[in-house]
Amino acid sequence: MRLSGGRELAATLGLSGAALDPRCASCDGTGIALPEVWKELIDDLAPAFQRRPSVDPALDQSHGTLETALRRAAYLLSQGLLLGKRLLVLGDDDFTSLAAAALAGKVAPTQTSLTSIQVLEIDERYLSLLREDAERRGLSLETQLYDAREPLPDALHRRADVFITDPPYTLEGLSLFLSRGLHGLDRSQTRDVLLSYPQRPPIQNWELQYAMLELGLSILRVFPGFNRYHGAAMHANVSTLYHLQVTPAASPLHQGKWKHAIYTGEHRPATRYRCKGCRHEVRVGRDGEFTTVRDLKSAGCPECGGRVFLRVGK
Repeated sequence: MRLSGGRELAATLGLSGAALDPRCASCDGTGIALPEVWKELIDDLAPAFQRRPSVDPALDQSHGTLETALRRAAYLLSQGLLLGKRLLVLGDDDFTSLAAAALAGKVAPTQTSLTSIQVLEIDERYLSLLREDAERRGLSLETQLYDAREPLPDALHRRADVFITDPPYTLEGLSLFLSRGLHGLDRSQTRDVLLSYPQRPPIQNWELQYAMLELGLSILRVFPGFNRYHGAAMHANVSTLYHLQVTPAASPLHQGKWKHAIYTGEHRPATRYRCKGCRHEVRVGRDGEFTTVRDLKSAGCPECGGRVFLRVGK
């Protein structure tokens, strides 16, 4: 008898789908399990994560789950990259910094001041909530409004032990964010980078890995599907976690002010939207009258002030 595929073989052997799935049920296939004793921490962090502002697609934002943020923090802890370390986080709509600070406070409550976490974020809405929640918890968390297209502030150069980022979904954004991170890392010894980036087709993954190597970063570990997101349809709600290390040959490719596109939307032609009230049309996106739909709705129709629009095409 010839079987045409795995399903027929499974049926013949009497195996269920669960029996054929080798992934660890405890860690959901990520390699990092969240101990049951951390449930109280998860419940405590949940309100802060639920209060996160709506995502801004123009900035390639997407909310990672609470469990993802805590798994990132747990991985740092397991690698000796959390307690007593100086963390630099560039872009944090996932609130990874909050999870890391809270976990450090839970496992070493008398040594929280030894762990330093600096957050750089372009969206003040997230920084405001991070500051508020960290202050309420008594956590060591510093925040600064920062656009990665600007050079890294001199005060942050060569200060960090670990760099964490979930950059824009373009190679230009990836290279720029990693370059800023290299500026911020203390190079007196081997330093580490945690990068989250969507899984791509083989040729694009090759380009991604080439960009890392071009910066002088070596790939230590790769965790496909480690990061889970809410409603991030652009990359099927998952992305890969890369643990990179800085080699002696590492050097930032970008030094000064960046004047080119880094976000996905900036690479797309403008889209036309029609006001439902007066039918006036405006263009949103690259070279359009408005950068994002959120900007358009916030300003209102230039003709009648209406805030309801219909997409009509390119």
